[in-house]
Amino acid sequence: MSTRTDTSRRPLGRAAVRRLAAALLSVAVLAGMIGVLAPAAVAAVGVTVTPANGGSSINDTTGGPSGTYTTLGNIVFDESNAGEIGLGTLVVSAPSGFQWRTTTTVHVAQSGPSGGNTLQLTGNPASCSGQANSVDVTPTSSAITVRVCRASKQSALLTFSNLAVRPAAQTPLTSGSIYLDSSSTSTVQGVTKGPGGTNLGDLTMAPTAATHLRVAGLPSPYTTNSAAGVTVTALDAPGNTASSYRGAVHFTSSDAAATLPANYTFTAGDAGAHTFANGVTLRTLGSQTVTATDTVSSSINGSQSGISVTAAAAATLVVGGITSPTTAGTAMSVTVTARDAYGNTATGYRGSIHFTSSDAAADLPGDYSFTAGDNGSHTFSGAVALKTAGSRSVTATDTASSSISGSQSGISVTGAALDHLILSPAATIAAGSSHGYTAQGRDAYGNDLGDVTASTTFTIAPDGSCTGASCGATSAGPHTVTGTSGAATGSAGLQVVPDVAAGVTVTVDPASLRADGSATAIATATVTDAYGNHRPGDTVTITSSGDVAIAAVIDNGDGTYSATITASVTAGDETITASDGDASGTAVLHEDPSLSVTSVGPASRGQGANGGAWGQSITVVGDGFVAGSDVDFGPGITTKFTTFVDAGHLVAHIVVAGDATVGSRDVIVTNPTGAAAACAGCFTVNAGPSLASISPNGIGAGGVRTVTMTGANFDASTRVTIPGTGVAVTSVTLVDATHLSVGISTAAAAAAGPRDVVVTNADAGSGTCSGCLTVTPPPTVTSMTPSTLGPGALRTVTVNGANFANGVKVSFAGSGAAATAVTVVSDSQLQVTVSVASNAAAGPRTVTVTNPDLGKSACTTCFSVSAGPQLTSVSPGVLARGSSRTVTVDGANFASGATLALGGGITVTAVNVVDPTRLTATVTVAATAATGTRAATVTNPDGGKATLSGALTVS
Repeated sequence: MSTRTDTSRRPLGRAAVRRLAAALLSVAVLAGMIGVLAPAAVAAVGVTVTPANGGSSINDTTGGPSGTYTTLGNIVFDESNAGEIGLGTLVVSAPSGFQWRTTTTVHVAQSGPSGGNTLQLTGNPASCSGQANSVDVTPTSSAITVRVCRASKQSALLTFSNLAVRPAAQTPLTSGSIYLDSSSTSTVQGVTKGPGGTNLGDLTMAPTAATHLRVAGLPSPYTTNSAAGVTVTALDAPGNTASSYRGAVHFTSSDAAATLPANYTFTAGDAGAHTFANGVTLRTLGSQTVTATDTVSSSINGSQSGISVTAAAAATLVVGGITSPTTAGTAMSVTVTARDAYGNTATGYRGSIHFTSSDAAADLPGDYSFTAGDNGSHTFSGAVALKTAGSRSVTATDTASSSISGSQSGISVTGAALDHLILSPAATIAAGSSHGYTAQGRDAYGNDLGDVTASTTFTIAPDGSCTGASCGATSAGPHTVTGTSGAATGSAGLQVVPDVAAGVTVTVDPASLRADGSATAIATATVTDAYGNHRPGDTVTITSSGDVAIAAVIDNGDGTYSATITASVTAGDETITASDGDASGTAVLHEDPSLSVTSVGPASRGQGANGGAWGQSITVVGDGFVAGSDVDFGPGITTKFTTFVDAGHLVAHIVVAGDATVGSRDVIVTNPTGAAAACAGCFTVNAGPSLASISPNGIGAGGVRTVTMTGANFDASTRVTIPGTGVAVTSVTLVDATHLSVGISTAAAAAAGPRDVVVTNADAGSGTCSGCLTVTPPPTVTSMTPSTLGPGALRTVTVNGANFANGVKVSFAGSGAAATAVTVVSDSQLQVTVSVASNAAAGPRTVTVTNPDLGKSACTTCFSVSAGPQLTSVSPGVLARGSSRTVTVDGANFASGATLALGGGITVTAVNVVDPTRLTATVTVAATAATGTRAATVTNPDGGKATLSGALTVS
């Protein structure tokens, strides 16, 4: 298939060409030139398409729903042979991005054949009704549809005319070819359907002249001082690239320090857009703008704005904000700012910093990691305190890169307020002399504030005195001299040593020795100066006026000196003298005769014998006793203390343990000198009583009972005691050596719980059974329901209270009321059957509850007997059988709710207590009721009742 593209004239159809050739052939024959002019025969097949022209440069401003349409040339389908355009629909579609004009019709017509040989068309895609050689069709925006209802019988031309299109939108630029849509049902020989098929006409959008510029390509955020490319694009009014733009542009920026491209004239090769590689360098932080403007027409311009210029990576730190001069110890703020190499704040800095200072005593912020919120600068409020006077610096350094650092130096630090004093010099003086001091002021951080002696008050401790700055003391040992100036203090040491020896005191321990030639004592001499200070390191001698032996003197290092004295064999007093130069002192040593023990009394005590604070008093008889003599009775017996009576008598106060070994034992007396004497077998420990059990072992509070105590070593003297209050022993009867019968009583208020029981024999031997007896809580009565019963009543009442035990008994004081049965419901409730005699006197009754362990309690207000009803007459006194009437009963003590009974055959209803002396009732006598006299019985609600014999007659 060939496609004609000549748009300068209307093409001839193939049929016309053939007619022209036949005419030419006839002329040739006539001219006799048939052999020269006759063409060779060619068999042509397929439809030739002439595309629509006029759409190669459609202005982009005509696009959009209100744009103007561009008129196109005709689309012609030329058959080579008859019937090459088949039956069915022909759908001619505009390419994507273009629209057919829908406000006018497209004329579709066939030409060539005539008569019955023509193509027949209709504008209705679904019907061939009204078919003709030509039709006018209203396109849709995307397609022109015509129906071929009869194919040609001779080759024909099919022409689409009055065509117009426009772009669907002004941007973006688009192009494409008109095509026979694939939805066409007609087959056109040689024509390919669908986009990209046979070209039915080219459509191309073309931009108009540039109206503005687009500047783009610069990154944001943008790192300061870095070169970046920028692209300038010339745009027409719809915003399409004006590829024909040849203007010159000039660059400007809101960043006065920026480096920008030089003026540039667009070329054909730019096709409306030019990129300036690395042409822009911005330096000023913040939001910046780069603008390009046509050098001839300033209205043609464009900008890229909102370019966030950020600092480069941090290269250094700036430390500042610390006050100078400043007082030592003052808390100050410091600000650390990260800056790039160009001095901009490195807002993206996220490093960690560490602080140091030339002041080793300074308080500094801890390591800190910058955050996004810091924006490259962080203030550490009140975090710096310099403490050392002088010129100081504070440095911040990145912990990962030490080259990133900064300092604030030359910070002048002055001393703070006077805080303490430095006193000097320390010294050693003799007791009674003095020493002078000076005071230097210091602030809290040790900075020297100069000499403040003149304004300082001096004191000395633990004793001594100061005159001005000169201090002294009389007691030997370390002293502290304190200087005070305002609230500031300071101290220095003053060592006071003893003055020359002035006195000697002597002691002998013990002061008495047995004159046996071997006993020893220690003589101690204490040497002091005039102020009473001990003097160690002196030469001291110790001598005696008698014949005792004295060993070498030992310096104890504390101003005391000692020597061992060995007794002679001569009883009496000797003077012991200690000397230190001109100072001396004496003491008396007594040498006693020999020690002996002859007897003790009483000579025995039982196991467990005690006596309270004084214990058991035992008199020891012998000779040679002195104050401080001690008496030992052996294991199991403790000597609480010993009383010295005279040289021949001591009183030992002892306690015998309950498990002390029974039998005789030696008694040993030891004097303070160590001398000892024994009395062999002088003292005996007797077997003490013991208590194993008690039966019964419980008693209630308020109870009295006799119990049996089982144990060992009981005798006629055995006593029983129960410590504490509320329990008393009323009698003790010896049954045998292992059993006691003991009477016990408990107070009503006795505390419940276990009690210890103690048995004691005449020799003070005793034994305790811990918790062997238990006092149980007594039962208590709080209320009874009902709390009142009348004479003759037999009722079950509820007794409320506490501590009721199985087997509990209930009794009533006085006569006329008795408990006939008791049921324990719980420990707090009883069910008691109470019988009240018919002649019981009215009034309260005391109720007593007694548990099996004899614990008991009483309630005086819980129960009372009421006054019972009394009957004096019934009226009428005669009732006939089969009758019904109201009767009146007179008497006393009738209670509301009382009932009336008149015997068999008589029904009583509607009992009404008029008042305590009268009641009425409706009485119905059965026709079969027995005749004769009847008794009337009235029963009150509390069970009290009374009967009147012969009260009425049934007739």
